[in-house]
Amino acid sequence: MIYIFRKEMKKWHSVLWAVFASLALGGALGYINYKKTQPSQITIATVNGQDIKLLDFQKSLMDVKSQIEMYREYARSTGISMDLFLGMAGLLNPEQSAFDNCLNNRLLDTQKDFYNIELDHNYFLKELASKLPAYMKDGVGNINMDIYMRYLARMNTKPSEFEERMERNFEREFFEAFLIFSNYITLGKAKEVFTNNIAKKSFDVLLFPMSHYLKQVKKDKIDTKEIEKFFNKNKENYRVLEKRKAFYWMLNSEDYAKKVVIDESMIQYFYDRNKDSLFRIPPKVKVRHIFFKVDKGDSSEKIEELLSKAKDIRKKVLKDSSLFKDLAIKFSDDKKSSSSGGLLDFFDKGTYDSEFEKAAYRLYKTGDISDIVKTKDGFELIQLEQRIPASAKALEKVRSEISKTLRAKKALTNLRVDIQRVIYEARTDKQAPLRFVQENNLPKIETDFLFASDSAGDDIVNILADKIFTSKKKEGEFGSFIHKDDRVLYQIITIQKSFIPEFKEIKKDVLADLYKDMARRNLKADIKKAKRELINKSKTIKEIADANGFIIITTKSIKKSDEIKELGLDRSFAKKAFVLNSPDQALTFRSNSDYYLIQVNNIEQTGLLPFADEKDKIIKSEKNKDKGLYLQGFIASLLRNARIEKLEKFMNFDRPQG
Repeated sequence: MIYIFRKEMKKWHSVLWAVFASLALGGALGYINYKKTQPSQITIATVNGQDIKLLDFQKSLMDVKSQIEMYREYARSTGISMDLFLGMAGLLNPEQSAFDNCLNNRLLDTQKDFYNIELDHNYFLKELASKLPAYMKDGVGNINMDIYMRYLARMNTKPSEFEERMERNFEREFFEAFLIFSNYITLGKAKEVFTNNIAKKSFDVLLFPMSHYLKQVKKDKIDTKEIEKFFNKNKENYRVLEKRKAFYWMLNSEDYAKKVVIDESMIQYFYDRNKDSLFRIPPKVKVRHIFFKVDKGDSSEKIEELLSKAKDIRKKVLKDSSLFKDLAIKFSDDKKSSSSGGLLDFFDKGTYDSEFEKAAYRLYKTGDISDIVKTKDGFELIQLEQRIPASAKALEKVRSEISKTLRAKKALTNLRVDIQRVIYEARTDKQAPLRFVQENNLPKIETDFLFASDSAGDDIVNILADKIFTSKKKEGEFGSFIHKDDRVLYQIITIQKSFIPEFKEIKKDVLADLYKDMARRNLKADIKKAKRELINKSKTIKEIADANGFIIITTKSIKKSDEIKELGLDRSFAKKAFVLNSPDQALTFRSNSDYYLIQVNNIEQTGLLPFADEKDKIIKSEKNKDKGLYLQGFIASLLRNARIEKLEKFMNFDRPQG
């Protein structure tokens, strides 16, 4: 089923689209110069006759570069190669990735236009409102048009262009959701999932141990030239990451606070400015009340009758407030207070029902009568007996508290100023920071060598590692940072740049790695051959085991969520092995450096739950798992038949992606 949305764009719609689009682009398009040819008018490629504009490419490239920056930060913090992250994400060539995104979007646009998908105005407004930041709205949630217009003027953007672009984006998102919804899960697949969820299976597992293959390859000596060739091919694997070492000194704010002098004028000034907020004593009220109890099982007629009774009593006390006490004795359902005329002494907030307390605190003059108040237990009528207005604590009672606060603030200020001063002085006088730490008797702490990956965490050494790797400071230079309530002064004392050792220095390590590589290749070739023989039924798993001198282990019957403790394997083994539903099938599994060849031995049904009861739930779950792959497959099918033409003067990035 396809949902068709109706366009109803009002006059101010353009303004809203412009704001939303400018927010989405985050200022990246602010460099567009409308005095020249606009990027939105320049075509850089066509797909099936549809243009891809330069502006779309620029926007996509900014998104890709943002992703790359995110990976760069993560790679820096973990010490892992940046190229590894970018290769896994398909971002080694940013321009190509950006163009591919534009191409995919244009293909999806062509398909959504075929189904005539358009946005309804109300749907658009709802989506837009959910994404606008709070500062774009006034106190009651309405859009502040002045802020919109100023923002657009600052961005130098045309509302109509943003409107068209963002409308396409929303329609494309809706079409993607439609595609995912249309993904079909066959009944056979659903039954297979159901069976795997309730079944127990046992497996024949043939271990191909890495130790066996290592032993075999180590029988042959390898020429030095071959070892060096392997080293040259895999040099980056032997790179020693940059490491740094530092001294640091802790400056305790409490120690600084002991040196601070606070005079009376400072205390008085702080008190006068903050007494109505920090030292306020809230008002208190003493009231009388008449309680009309509503029980859970009471009918609506009874409740109406009770409310009518409360209204009649309120009319009486509004005419003569002196009647309140006697009427409380006679009619209140609060037996505890009714004998004293419904009197409730001064109370703190949180003592009674919140609605009751709100109504009580709204009364200002003695004798004032509230409206009828609905609480969780019934209805209340309240009369003010006495009100103690809000006040402030006396200065004498808060003097020490103020002094402590001012001393702490002044200490932090002095500490910051002193640190900044000595770091500034260190530019021309390298001994200035050292004199400072001596004067303040600060112990020097030396770190071990730190790597960029040590910056993960919030301990002092983690923060220090982040500072010494992200700052541009050189050996011998000083810096500082805050850790909790303390200041930390540090000095970088050693920087060892990243390097690749000489081959002769690590020849033994390279040889060990070469043996592992050879053993791994031999192992993978053998297990691939064994799997083929098993599937083709040219050999049984026992014959394969005997030919290689390996041992077969038959597991006990397990569920999909079980561990294979006898093999030391976690739940990932069972999860993968459970795809096997017949002895005619086989698969391989890797754990650490060892490989396993797996064949199902027996399947037993243990569940009593009927498939019909679980079918819909399983289909929904499987569709959710497959949605990303389904969308990728749909786009791939469009690409196979697409006519793509690039304009070479713009498209100079046709380098293969890594």
